[in-house]
Amino acid sequence: MYCVIQEIKTKKEDKNGKYKELRSDYIQCTYNGEDHSYYAHSYGGECFKRPVRKAYRISIHESYRENGKVKKRQFVICTARYYELAEGWVCLYDWGGRRIEKLRN
Repeated sequence: MYCVIQEIKTKKEDKNGKYKELRSDYIQCTYNGEDHSYYAHSYGGECFKRPVRKAYRISIHESYRENGKVKKRQFVICTARYYELAEGWVCLYDWGGRRIEKLRN
């Protein structure tokens, strides 16, 4: 058995770019007769572009002989997009854990 990672091209760009701006707002309010003030932070404005249109398919392959002929089986574990890998969102156990356990049995 061996693991294969294939690079595949996606049709669309990833639309989930991070915001370019961190906003800080000073807020004043009255609560139970007391004046309170604090800073609130939020993201906003324009998002970064994500032009890379790649994904990676992770699969397990197995080669064996049956009646003198080479046979091959493959099992797709998961597919991860480029930016999910770049930002560390991919955990093979979380994404493909159930699939791997099913293949083991």
